[in-house]
Amino acid sequence: MTTVANHLTQKPQPLRQRAPEAKISAELDTLVLQMLEKNPAGRPQNMAVVEAMLCDAQIAAHVQTEWDDLELPEVDEAWRKKLADHMPSPRSRRLRRLALGLAVVAILDWAQRCSLVCGGPRRSSRTRRCCRDHQDRRG
Repeated sequence: MTTVANHLTQKPQPLRQRAPEAKISAELDTLVLQMLEKNPAGRPQNMAVVEAMLCDAQIAAHVQTEWDDLELPEVDEAWRKKLADHMPSPRSRRLRRLALGLAVVAILDWAQRCSLVCGGPRRSSRTRRCCRDHQDRRG
């Protein structure tokens, strides 16, 4: 009977105190404590709020998952924008890698064209003149 009474009246110990070695983020600890709140008005009111709070905890912990590109939860616009701005996105990582790869290819292409057009490091006076003419036409 004591267990039932404790369940109804005592607040649970925060996870960060219960297991400090686990390095649980404050955001996740807050979410768990709110979900265990004795007063229903203090709990998250719907699963969209829970999901947004989990996203906040993920952002704070700098965790990336393969599900980060799922649609954001239906919460108020300001909170949703904050999540969109800070949520890691596999798509944005792929785009960054693609942009970096394209930049490397463009630089290598430019270096090769310069080498072919301008004759590389050992240029004759004719090649130097051709290079200057080529650069003058372009710029």
